[in-house]
Amino acid sequence: MPSRSKAQQRFMGMVHALKKGEMKPSDASPEVKKAADSMTKKSTKKYASTKHKGKPERVSKEVVKKLGEMIKQEVAKRDYKAEYKKFQSSTKMKKYRAELNKYNRQKGTYGNGDGKDASHKGGKIVGFEAQSKNRGRAEKSRLKKENMGKRCTVKEVSKWLKTLEEFRYRKVRNVDARRVAAFVNNGMNEEELPTSLQKKWEHKKYGREKHLANKYIETVLNVSLKESVDERKNPKRERAKKSFIKNLQKTEKTIRRVKRFAKSNEWGAISSFIEDDLVYDMTALKNDIDTIISLPIDESVNEGKKRYYQQDRVGSAKYTISYHDGKKKHKDGSDFFDIKTFRNKKDLAKFVNTLSKSGYVYGFNESVNEAYKKIGKKVIKYKDKTGSWNWDIESGIDTDVLDGKTPKIMINYQHKDEKGFPKSGGNFFWLKEKDGTPYTPQKAKAFLNKIAKKNTIEKFLDSIKPSGTGNLVVYKGGKFVRESVNEATSLGADMLLGGIATVIKKAGMRPKTAKMMGGGFKVSKRDKVGFKIDVEIRGMDKKKTFPLQFETERGMLYVVIKNKPFKLGKYTMVRKAAQNLKKVGAALIGDKDVKRIA
Repeated sequence: MPSRSKAQQRFMGMVHALKKGEMKPSDASPEVKKAADSMTKKSTKKYASTKHKGKPERVSKEVVKKLGEMIKQEVAKRDYKAEYKKFQSSTKMKKYRAELNKYNRQKGTYGNGDGKDASHKGGKIVGFEAQSKNRGRAEKSRLKKENMGKRCTVKEVSKWLKTLEEFRYRKVRNVDARRVAAFVNNGMNEEELPTSLQKKWEHKKYGREKHLANKYIETVLNVSLKESVDERKNPKRERAKKSFIKNLQKTEKTIRRVKRFAKSNEWGAISSFIEDDLVYDMTALKNDIDTIISLPIDESVNEGKKRYYQQDRVGSAKYTISYHDGKKKHKDGSDFFDIKTFRNKKDLAKFVNTLSKSGYVYGFNESVNEAYKKIGKKVIKYKDKTGSWNWDIESGIDTDVLDGKTPKIMINYQHKDEKGFPKSGGNFFWLKEKDGTPYTPQKAKAFLNKIAKKNTIEKFLDSIKPSGTGNLVVYKGGKFVRESVNEATSLGADMLLGGIATVIKKAGMRPKTAKMMGGGFKVSKRDKVGFKIDVEIRGMDKKKTFPLQFETERGMLYVVIKNKPFKLGKYTMVRKAAQNLKKVGAALIGDKDVKRIA
């Protein structure tokens, strides 16, 4: 197509010169570079070869608009299917395919659908390897140049820049965000910057943009990059995931063919598809799923092991499962446990089964917190008429509870009946002498070894019928006794503290040090569960730390201000409780009346 004006012809002449390499990119304007990127050399030649005679200097805006649409149509005319067909029909590619077919026939693998390619090395066939590996190898060099490790978008970077102190009083320019994103994605390579983002002056430097890119990688991407490593670190699991996607695509293809035959009423063909292909495809999918579930992510890279434990009758919840994925941490470095509650045993068993298949282990294979000191551990595994049993018996001292000296015995079990239906549970108690003094670690270990026997463990648990009142079971003077001691000493303390910490964070505050209460309760007279937590509250122009007292009673959360308890709501109803706590925080750091707001 000829140019419509002299100005357009001159412009397209520069574009064509840039495409041919007759003009340096540094000498071209951004408009010329943009046009060169979007057009073929053939198209630019048509416009550039137009004669000036009889042409106006410029054309109207309407003509320019139409011309732009025509250029787009010209570019879009490229027929990729025809190009590919032409390439594959060349003598070179025919010879290449004939060589591969011959090799497959000699090896007896022609048309068997094993998902393997004949691999080349040094121009010669050296054997077979997986299609994904063989065909992906040729792409690696190109992918490095095309944001192979693309980690962020311009929008994400722009949002992050607005949080920085240096952009507090000035606007974040779009070009800054684009340059930072480009450096993050291209590994700080200036040459990989798009032409539109390059600075125009001679002695250009990108020190500031590179500094921001490094800061973004350190502060934002460190978590997401670790997560991506975790997903890749078990090669068997990753291969199973790829195989599943591949088999799923096969199944989808078969279903599409079945639909096609159904429209033409060819039921004989459909029958063969269902009896052969679909049965095979579904079997392959099932095998892949079983492999993925059975192979946990390699724990050598994880921060800890996946584990869970069960508690019954916690607050208003009938059954409670606390589970840790081996990675999540509180800000203080302690393990973060997720919590799930259930109303019936059927749903409980389904969830426990899912955790087991995902590599979770019942019990405390690791300490719940840093203050826990393990004394000893025994594992008992056996089978009987009811199925398979897995007992974890552990003794240790939690220095944060009671007197920090009394050893604790934890007994957890996991049972699968003959049909594979899971069931789990546990118990724990504290070890004291007849006079109330705690067991020595040596005596606690001896007691652990005494009960850690196949023949005595179940009988021992049946014998636990403590006398007295209270929620704390103590093995004292050869008898089990219930003591009315702070319930926060139980395993449920971690769960309660985690729920309260979530409420505090949701309220826009920062929990710091926490200490379990032994007395001085304002609300709880029955359950006696409470924590003293240092909470940092931020105002408009200041921040201050307040030592707040939190108490729970029957699942209800209270905060004590000036020796008076204020009701926040159920600690499991995080949003509502956080809203009320936010009001209290505003009153504490501001000039408002605490009583009125609370």
